[in-house]
Amino acid sequence: MQIRNYKKYLTLKNILITIVALLFIGLITERLINKGTIFGYQIRHVKKSSILSDDQPKPSKTCETVNEEQIKNIMGVKATRSGGTFGDRNEPTFISTCTYKLEDTPFRTITMVVRDTTDNDSAKKQIQSAVARKGSESVDKLGDEATYSDSANQLIVRKGKKIYTVSVSRPGQASTISSKDASVAIANLLVANL
Repeated sequence: MQIRNYKKYLTLKNILITIVALLFIGLITERLINKGTIFGYQIRHVKKSSILSDDQPKPSKTCETVNEEQIKNIMGVKATRSGGTFGDRNEPTFISTCTYKLEDTPFRTITMVVRDTTDNDSAKKQIQSAVARKGSESVDKLGDEATYSDSANQLIVRKGKKIYTVSVSRPGQASTISSKDASVAIANLLVANL
């Protein structure tokens, strides 16, 4: 009787060892496929698939309105649209974004966001909130209202129920136009055409 129990024990032990070995092999295979590693050593390169690391730009009315050539003309250096910028959204309200990287040292970027608010009153409240921030200055002859924040390098414009936001990082060695002047020039193109 003890021999039978011993054989059952060995059979159960073999089954458990086999299950653990299969799980271990599955884990190693999963790491190799997803991370390209075996026991922590990089065996192969794996391209990350993420909405933020996507190299293919999404459709954007903002990027169509102010393209790379127009940015180059304003900034004085070549501009490249950043991949992974979120595409336009129309529900519940319209929002469009676009980001450009400039060939400059130090690294310089431009980010544009155009969005509809629910109505004019909502847009007015949002621009008034921006105007009330310390260090904001009014910008004339741009949309219905506009304000620039030097500390944030950001211009916010209201035209009707639309809000336009343009952020331009500080000047570099090649692109010496001020963040404010660049933001105003870009916003003029956006407000006139979108």
